[in-house]
Amino acid sequence: MPRTPNQFRPGTSVESLTTASVERTSYQRSPRRWSGLLQFVIIPVFVALAISAVIYFVEVRPRGDTASTESRLAASVVGAEEGSSLRIGDPAPDFTLVDLAGNPIRLSDFRGQAVFLYFFATWCSACRSTLPDVAATYEENKARGAVVLAVALWDDLTAVREYAASARLTFPIVLDTTGQVSALYRFSGLPREAHEHAGVPSFFVDRDGIIRDMYFGKMNRSLMQSRLQKAMQR
Repeated sequence: MPRTPNQFRPGTSVESLTTASVERTSYQRSPRRWSGLLQFVIIPVFVALAISAVIYFVEVRPRGDTASTESRLAASVVGAEEGSSLRIGDPAPDFTLVDLAGNPIRLSDFRGQAVFLYFFATWCSACRSTLPDVAATYEENKARGAVVLAVALWDDLTAVREYAASARLTFPIVLDTTGQVSALYRFSGLPREAHEHAGVPSFFVDRDGIIRDMYFGKMNRSLMQSRLQKAMQR
């Protein structure tokens, strides 16, 4: 007579049959249990670790020393393609922009004077923190045949006028609302925050219109003077 599923062979105890049934049930259910662990435990933990790693590398990871940071930023903002960056000894690209009174100003108008070409914006806190030293450098050297020409990039005329008046800036300031001069000098922009000061660009042009030095970073008055001196000696 055929044996039904509820029957068992002689000599098989009820206890052993029950144990076997439990083991089979546990084995059958284990894939579902692992699926739940994967969905509700393992994947969320992995995602949290990935987010933590991104935050660490973006916000927390040490940025290295200032000099190396400035070097990397200078290399990135002055032209990514080989041979595209301006170099010391190159002629300074000429340009014409209007000053805060609406008068056209051309870089070559200052031929015969050493020019400290400084790029800034009123929304750039790193630039604003440097401008007092720029103004002091101008006052110290203007009688010796040097001039500061400041280019306000991607800025509003009213904002630049108000800032220049409040800071009592007396050197020439011209407005580049489209970024055309930054394209000529081959850098991509200005830093918005003070801790990003490595991107502030400055060029030092001699009396013949040749670039004698350039700097990408926040300078103090002493450093400005030493860099400008290289252009004044020519």
